[in-house]
Amino acid sequence: MTVNPTSVVGGTTSTGTVTLTTAAPTGGAMVTLSSSNTTVASTSASVTVAAGAISANFTISTTAVTAATPVTIGGTFGGASRTATLTVNPPPPPPPPAQSATLTVTATGRTGERVTSSPAGINVTTSIYLVHRRPDVWPDPERFDPERFLGARPRPHTFFPFGGGDRRCLGAAFAAYEMK
Repeated sequence: MTVNPTSVVGGTTSTGTVTLTTAAPTGGAMVTLSSSNTTVASTSASVTVAAGAISANFTISTTAVTAATPVTIGGTFGGASRTATLTVNPPPPPPPPAQSATLTVTATGRTGERVTSSPAGINVTTSIYLVHRRPDVWPDPERFDPERFLGARPRPHTFFPFGGGDRRCLGAAFAAYEMK
């Protein structure tokens, strides 16, 4: 006797399988089924293993529960009994509602940034990818247009071609020198 899956959320089904040690006789083998808690997990009263076969499947229907509930599914044939345990679980809790927070970012100059958040403990990062694709700063930001920089100097905090801080590109100074 096996059940698959061995753990389900109430209201879904599991498949039970009875397996004989030898092939079923002519006319098949009727295996009597049982459940230790028919309110939570129920099956048909029996399943027939076809003549010459060694196994047969059956459906186990479950109902909603408020706590994990183990149920023993049993099968009896020819004086032999076997059991398997099916655990019926409650549905998982819903995800928490979205939260909003007010963030304040204060620049402290070339030495780095100080970031405070309310509520405390929120990590803040800058996405260079998103900064470079702001339509309010760059008309048609998805279009490759290097000429947009001719004769114009980007406003502060709108263009980071070499990154910034400790991870600033080592080639930034060289590139600036070469452009002169």
